[in-house]
Amino acid sequence: MPLKSLTLFFLLFTTVAFSQLEASKWYFGNGAGLDFSEGCAMSFNGSVINTIESSCAISTSLGALLFYSDGRTVYRADNQIMENGEGLHGHPSSTQSGIIIAKPQSRSIYYVFTVDASENGLAKGLEYAEIDISANDGLGKVIKKHISLLPLAEEKVTGVVHQNGMDIWIITHKWNTDEF
Repeated sequence: MPLKSLTLFFLLFTTVAFSQLEASKWYFGNGAGLDFSEGCAMSFNGSVINTIESSCAISTSLGALLFYSDGRTVYRADNQIMENGEGLHGHPSSTQSGIIIAKPQSRSIYYVFTVDASENGLAKGLEYAEIDISANDGLGKVIKKHISLLPLAEEKVTGVVHQNGMDIWIITHKWNTDEF
């Protein structure tokens, strides 16, 4: 099939694509946020978060907020503190104090990976907390926290989907080295 015909075929016979909206809501600053679920950024206020640098949030695939965090406290969608959600070791001055990752092949388990401020190498480093969003009638509960992965880490963390499309690599930078 010639290229022009193939292009025309795809233009005429494409179906509506549905995007995944797990990262459509951003919480930051002093109660501020952005919602991208409608295709363009819409600002909103009303969260209880107050952080100078970093935060993280996770929504359902349809864009409904599940929970968010400043790396120290986990807040439910109704802006209340999630059960056992206080005392995480993220830091308000960390460049990226946390990231939320859904457990592969699970509908209810999430991980909040945190890094604190790398102050003279005395920080807690990279840790994670485990959340069961199905606990407490869907309000969620932090079921484990302070699980250390790397005692000395820089203030950055990210997650990358593995080539197999299922596993997720958590990447950070070891404190005061060139190691990742």
